[in-house]
Formats: sequence, structure tokens, C-alpha cells
Amino acid sequence: MRKFEDVLTQCVEDIKAGRASIEDCLARYPSLRERLEPLLKIALAIGEPPDVKPSPDFKLKARVRLMEQIHEKGAVARWPWSRHSDPLRVMPETRRFSMARIAIVMVLTVSALAGGTVYAAQDSLPGDFLYPVKLVYEQVRMMLRGDDVGRAERVLSFADRRVMEMEVLAEESRLQDLDVAVEKYGDALNMTLARIESGERRGLATRNITQLVAETTAEHLSILNNIYEMVPEEAKAAVARAMEKAQTAHDWATERLKHMGP
Repeated sequence: MRKFEDVLTQCVEDIKAGRASIEDCLARYPSLRERLEPLLKIALAIGEPPDVKPSPDFKLKARVRLMEQIHEKGAVARWPWSRHSDPLRVMPETRRFSMARIAIVMVLTVSALAGGTVYAAQDSLPGDFLYPVKLVYEQVRMMLRGDDVGRAERVLSFADRRVMEMEVLAEESRLQDLDVAVEKYGDALNMTLARIESGERRGLATRNITQLVAETTAEHLSILNNIYEMVPEEAKAAVARAMEKAQTAHDWATERLKHMGP
């Protein structure tokens, strides 16, 4: 049976191309009618965005302002794992907060209008119509109550999802979408380690979550190695980047455990 997001995407494309009407699509998938009809109406009501391009004067002013802010802020401190060739980057706290607030608004809007959209997006993959909804929902979950350790566990589960997505993408030969999963995988590991460090500074017990990072990334390395052997040569570089990110996080966790008590 086709995945729901594939059905939705195909129906939207067919209707926009004039190959079918909304009723045609609903008749084609009667068991999905209740979920499909409101989403089709929403998707078709959204027009194409206007082609807006910044003027050369605006771009110049923006560049000057950016450089001024960089000099005002000063240099960004390097993280302990920055000695590696591809360090995990840490998103500034203020930016994460702003993005999360936007994410909450987006998910609440989508949920109010589309009902089962968030649920339907959970099996989506990079490149799928509903994948952005899946990512936004994860951002919202990061804003739920909990301390840094709880949030570290939560975002580590997102890293698990990214590895599973890479595995399915490789099996389905959707190699053009691997880079997205790899980038999001690095972001998830990055946030996990950042939350652990934040928890340590707050005096929280972080040994268990650090141990979990070490064990989880070891499993990831095994899966990623299998994916690396599976994919053709042109996709190996992307998988290798994911393996490097996993190894970096694994080394970080195991080294930290050496200096922790039992």
C-alpha cells in the first residue's frame, strides 16, 4: 500500500496538472477520503510564492550590517570536539528559541487546519511532501517541559530517526535526498551534546545520558557502515560524513565517561 504522503503528493500534482479533480482523487482512494479531502483543499489553496529578489543596494547594506554584528559579538568559542576535521556546529540558543516559537505556530496552524497531517508525516522521508512537517513537529517537542537531560534523550531519538531515514533512502535508491538526512543527523547529535553540557553546568546527573550517547552512536556506526557498503560510489561521501559525525559524538561521550564517577 502506498504511503499517505505519496498519495497526497500525487493527487496534488495530478490536480494542478489538470489530470484529475479532487473528486477523482477521493474516488481513487476511498479509504483515505476523510484525511485526504481537507489536505487537498489546503494544498490547492496555497498559491505559488511571488518571485521576490533583494535589490543590490539591500544586499550590500545587509552584508555591511552582518559584518558589524560579527565584530560586535566577537569570536565564537570553539567546542571541545572542534579538533576534528568536521566539527559539530552548535546553534546559538537565541536562534533555537526563535525557530522553536515559529515551529509552534506552524504546527498549531497545520494541526488546526489539517487534523491528521502531523501523524501522517511521521513516516515521511527527506524529499517527501510532508517531511518539513515532521521536522517542525520535532522542534515543537523540544519545547515541551523537561530538563536538559530529558531534552538530550529526546533529540537523540531524532538522531535515531535520521539514521533510519538514511537506511530507507539507500534501500529505495533515493540518493539525492541523503544529504538532507545527514545534515539533520549532525544537527541532532550536535544538540544532544550541547544539552548534556548544559545539564552538567546546572549540576544535573549526566552519566546515564552520556552512556546512552556512546551506545547509540556505536549502533549508528554499525548501521551506517552497512549503508556505506550498500550505496553506489557517488553516495558514499554523504554516508561517510554521517559516519564521521557519529564517530565524533561517540569519541566525545566515551572520553567524558572516563572522567565520570560510577
